[in-house]
Amino acid sequence: MNILNNVLSEEELHCLQQTLYSDRFNWVEAQTNRQSHNSYYVHEFRHVNGIASPYDFLIHPLLDRLQPKAIIRVKANKYIQTPKLELHEYHQDFPWKHKAAIFYVNTNNGQTQFIDSAVDSVENSMLLFDASTEHRSTSTSDAPYRININFNYF
Repeated sequence: MNILNNVLSEEELHCLQQTLYSDRFNWVEAQTNRQSHNSYYVHEFRHVNGIASPYDFLIHPLLDRLQPKAIIRVKANKYIQTPKLELHEYHQDFPWKHKAAIFYVNTNNGQTQFIDSAVDSVENSMLLFDASTEHRSTSTSDAPYRININFNYF
């Protein structure tokens, strides 16, 4: 596990945030847990077959930093504020060994949790890890939303 700080320039970060915060940005609702009625929102930038979003240009600076050989999926997650921190289910992104990166778009008290550690959501930082490792996300209780971009790649 590795954490990179100040990943994007101020201009790149501002452009990304303004777009993802916009009411015109296309988010699709999804469920956080099998037993939960709470949902979150996703936006798929890329999948194994290629570009899936007209906003793909927003992730180019992040891809330049990661230098993936092949992309499995890139998607943004938007978790709405909950009264107290909601813990989501532990999971593996895919059941085979590959790389993952989570870019944190905004600072909040949400986390990416592993069995034995946790990483805070800090704006403009990126977590790099083995995506076959069990991990989970949380909501946020101190910001209107928690937004991150997940990269699965080789």
